Amino acid sequence: AGNIADGANGLLPLVLAPLFFLVHSLTGSPIAFGVLLSLTVFATFNLLTGRIILGDMGSYLLSALACLWSLELFHEQLVSPWLLAALLAYPCMEFVFSVVRRVWTRTSPMRADDKHLHNHLHRWWLARGVLELPANSLTGITIASMTSGVAILFSLSGLPYESPKWLFVFVGEALLLFSITLAFALNQPKEGNSSLDMVDRS
Repeated sequence: AGNIADGANGLLPLVLAPLFFLVHSLTGSPIAFGVLLSLTVFATFNLLTGRIILGDMGSYLLSALACLWSLELFHEQLVSPWLLAALLAYPCMEFVFSVVRRVWTRTSPMRADDKHLHNHLHRWWLARGVLELPANSLTGITIASMTSGVAILFSLSGLPYESPKWLFVFVGEALLLFSITLAFALNQPKEGNSSLDMVDRS
């Protein structure tokens, strides 16, 4: 799921950074702080230049750390599992959407394509006259804002980390992602112009 979201748009670092901030704030882990700092620098460079991606090793390593620390926070009963789901909604939901789409079209679930939401959104920005680099950066910022950003806003509003109400936040994010993905699927050509994409075809 993390590898699917990885691209030169800074999306995966933007999604994971709030989680590692949560880990550091609750556990005081210096490793989590180091990862958070690295992700912040990496995401900033990505958004400004659009030149690099985490790659397979980077995305798998960060995703594994996110999973392990999420399990630890849940085991210690420091957070609701739905808060974790809300923070990581995009890569997880996009993975589910991708598998369902490929099975529905009778293609291999492991086959790469450029029909992910971030690919569609990138083309949408380009079609409206946004230049390549800003369109790439806006893609990452937009999706991260609709998922991790929403979770951050509810957290800042005072919703306790362990509250079961995070379920409703996650469901809202999932419905929003599904609605936008479906709208793009119904309105986009069957074969996208992959030459427009700076993001990774995962």
